[in-house]
Amino acid sequence: MYVITLCLWTDPCTDSQKAPILAQQCVEYEQLQSKSAQLASQLANALTEHDSSVSTATDISQCLTKTHYENELLQKQLNDLGQQVQTLLKEHLDNVSSQAAYIRQAMDLSVSTPSKGKTARHRW
Repeated sequence: MYVITLCLWTDPCTDSQKAPILAQQCVEYEQLQSKSAQLASQLANALTEHDSSVSTATDISQCLTKTHYENELLQKQLNDLGQQVQTLLKEHLDNVSSQAAYIRQAMDLSVSTPSKGKTARHRW
């Protein structure tokens, strides 16, 4: 144990030999501190950008949900309007058919019963 202690106490380097090494270490330390500050700044920027991206993604997701809901509602309205148009068209065709039948019946009556002594004339 005495030998180890003695080696620690006795330094073969002189102060003039330590100066360039300490100066180099000091330069490296300052470079590492500068790099560390740059990395910390980049990290802060990345975190800010991430938070902004998350916020934007949340807004877009909410907008998408709303748009899907509106699309479903509009699709239901479209189906309802389609059914209404079909119903109205069927009613219209039924009315036209009944009017056509009435006109045919009226024409048949006018052809089968001519006026007194005159032949039946048709006005179309």
